[in-house]
Amino acid sequence: MNHQDHQDHQAVGASVDRVAKQVIDAGLKVHRALGPGLLESAYEHCLAHELGLRGLPVRRQVPMPVTYDGMELDAGYRLDLVVINFNARLFRDGVRRFAL
Repeated sequence: MNHQDHQDHQAVGASVDRVAKQVIDAGLKVHRALGPGLLESAYEHCLAHELGLRGLPVRRQVPMPVTYDGMELDAGYRLDLVVINFNARLFRDGVRRFAL
């Protein structure tokens, strides 16, 4: 990894951190406003709205195929929300897990 690659990696990391903080804050705001006990779809819809208000591009119910034996199969999987994919070539390259 050269110096430029390291700087690019740091810039992407900082962008991911900023977006992650916005997503977590939005999730907490929605949960505080709605409280527990609603269907997941209600939280999803409200969270997508809140993220949009914050200027974050968000897509709901994005199909995610399963790759098996070199084929992409539509197994009915859906991603509830996708918030920016940072131009990752593959979806899994843009996926990060956060523990709260």
